[in-house]
Amino acid sequence: MHKLDIRAISHTYSVVIEQSSFDQMDFTPFSAIIIDQHLIKMYPLITEKMLNLPIFTYEATESNKSLAMVEQILLFLNNNHLTKSAHILIIGGGILNDTGGLVASLYMRGIKWSFVPTTLLSMVDACIGGKCAVNVNTHTHVIIKNLIGTIYPPHHVSIDPNFAQTLSHIQIYSGLAEVAKSAFLMQQYNNTILNTYFSLYNRMISNPSQQNKCLTDLIALSLGVKKFIVERDEFDINERRYLNFGHTFGHAIESATHYAIEHGLAVAIGMLCAIDFAKIYMGTQNNTITIFRQHIKEAILAPFPQLNDYIDAIKWQDFWHAFEGDKKHNTEFELILPSVTSGVSRVSFTKSHEVEENIKGILYQCLTR
Repeated sequence: MHKLDIRAISHTYSVVIEQSSFDQMDFTPFSAIIIDQHLIKMYPLITEKMLNLPIFTYEATESNKSLAMVEQILLFLNNNHLTKSAHILIIGGGILNDTGGLVASLYMRGIKWSFVPTTLLSMVDACIGGKCAVNVNTHTHVIIKNLIGTIYPPHHVSIDPNFAQTLSHIQIYSGLAEVAKSAFLMQQYNNTILNTYFSLYNRMISNPSQQNKCLTDLIALSLGVKKFIVERDEFDINERRYLNFGHTFGHAIESATHYAIEHGLAVAIGMLCAIDFAKIYMGTQNNTITIFRQHIKEAILAPFPQLNDYIDAIKWQDFWHAFEGDKKHNTEFELILPSVTSGVSRVSFTKSHEVEENIKGILYQCLTR
């Protein structure tokens, strides 16, 4: 078992990582459940554990991650007479975390919420930090990710790594991409983390009997990094933006492929783009970056050759529209790029026509390779 206490400005909350913890979970503190409908289908007996609580089942898609869905859930809570003292439980992946957390922040100006992440990606990333947001669909049918949101930390997070046994191969590697990202960016604070990640990854791949233990340790490693970053910068002003390494490119890839690529794998491709961009545009390169790039390309992405078909089908204007409209940009383009010393850094580029054309050319090269 691993236990982390996350110190947010509003309150401290615990994250417990323990095998089979969901089987032992006490549902008596909760007033309602918001759950991924996929879990209801997979575990039809799951509702018997929930003491006849009001249950809202949610189809977890990017198109459903919307203000319309938030309103629907808010009305559900109101129709079931939840009060200001209510405490809701959210069970599912990152989309459930984002939407359900936003609902909790808005209902009667804020109620308690706890989270059971059921995808590896949500276990290693989304479950702490309190970022809750929904997407907006533009008139050109391009989705702007996470445009409407808040930072509203949960009351408690319970991680049962056994849920990973129900995930597909591609979902597992999507989560591992985020762990790799966390380990890489942490170098500037602790240069042992990346080697620890490589060691755990290699043990997990080479020794099937160690897979559950290594996966649990990888979850704890990633959340340890996120705890360190979030406690230094909860409101995303400075260091927390480092967690966006690969995301500006990755979100644009997701949007331009109409979310055919898992989020974590889109971020993995985005990290390759960021590494190549930094090398071509600023000459940033060192041995660690080279090793990390090779790991992402050969260990994380190579098992899924079908990704090439999705990338090849990208329409450049769709990609550029999503990239240019990323909410992380201000008056300049802001990118999180590998640093020549270690880890990553924030780099801004003036939005001149010349720079835009250079960025387009470099990004196009990164994608077509």
